[in-house]
Amino acid sequence: MVNPHTHTISVAQPPQALSRRGLHTTAVEVARLLYALNPVHDPCGALLYLDYLALRAKCYTLLEFLAGARPEEAPSPSLAFSLALGRFLEAGQGGSGGVDGGKGGVDGGVQGKAHPDELLMRAVLMYPGLVVRLMANLRVCGVCMCYVCMCSSTSHREEWL
Repeated sequence: MVNPHTHTISVAQPPQALSRRGLHTTAVEVARLLYALNPVHDPCGALLYLDYLALRAKCYTLLEFLAGARPEEAPSPSLAFSLALGRFLEAGQGGSGGVDGGKGGVDGGVQGKAHPDELLMRAVLMYPGLVVRLMANLRVCGVCMCYVCMCSSTSHREEWL
């Protein structure tokens, strides 16, 4: 029996291959095309990696579009954290929005945009389980969780957890 989803698997691979080759903007455009073919069901799962590709291509306004595309649903955890990171990176570049040409800065209320810290706080409040998993992964990597001295040693780790 033939797998009916074989075509979606083969169609979803080009954006990943393009991104691996450093063609991030092209990968974003191909993923956007895949998403536009069927945005309701998204059989290719383009939304699962479109936020990652948008960050790599510095298309920060695309992240805002994706977050507002389905206002009746909460954004995915990946998109919620990517939006905060994108806003933070956009602020560091002086308001450049990548290929989509974002306008304006990211000050507290400029053009109705939330501050990156506020977006990160919303993402953490929406998905607190991800913070626990992140901290566990950092502990495995040997990163110190000591926020007082900001050291990189593992000696203080057990005291703060």
